[in-house]
Amino acid sequence: MLFDEQEFFGTIAGAGVRALLIGRRALIAYGLPVLTADYDLWVHIDDIEPLNQALDSLELAPNHPPEGARKRGRYVLENDEHIDVLVARSKSTPDGVRLAFDDAWARRNEMSYEGSASIALPAMDDLITTKRWAMRQGRDRHQDAQDPESWPRRKIMSGVYVDPKIAQQVETPLEPREFNRRISAPISDEERAETLELIAWFMKRYPTVKQRLAYARRKFDEVTDRKWCIRSGGAADS
Repeated sequence: MLFDEQEFFGTIAGAGVRALLIGRRALIAYGLPVLTADYDLWVHIDDIEPLNQALDSLELAPNHPPEGARKRGRYVLENDEHIDVLVARSKSTPDGVRLAFDDAWARRNEMSYEGSASIALPAMDDLITTKRWAMRQGRDRHQDAQDPESWPRRKIMSGVYVDPKIAQQVETPLEPREFNRRISAPISDEERAETLELIAWFMKRYPTVKQRLAYARRKFDEVTDRKWCIRSGGAADS
């Protein structure tokens, strides 16, 4: 089944599921031109069943039943696409900053995708907090490098699909102290101006959320080797 992003977001919104788009796709929706291979959702712990039921129509299948997902704190919905779903009433950064789902949901921004489809995004400060969750001592965002759920992304970043130097930069974990040192370093006026100029160009060139997300998908295809089926790990027709 060919993935339709508008149908994906429209189905979630139409089902009344409390689900926030987080991760890099949320940054793209806000106007930051970054790349990513998958989708990340933070869903209310009581809304797993309605989310799964709604997305079953798109042939997105959960890899764990609801109770198993609640115990694990996460699960995956997938077919040819890969949807990482976080399940937690609240979560804290390594330095103790706690964010509750109910608070993030109350502060959310609803952005129109197209037609009746809309996307629920965390407020920018909350989105930044969610990005800091990945800063864990000696561990990547998949928690367990031996977890089969992490294999497709590991293969994407293994140097098979992208330049090995880029893959190494992306996958090398940072100690919390080093992470804090880097994000605390002052941004120069030149860096700030360049970043704002880039965002302004991106927002002007792609004024809608749909256009920005489509650009990111297209660019990801360009910088990865699509001779392979990246999400299943198998070879595609050449």
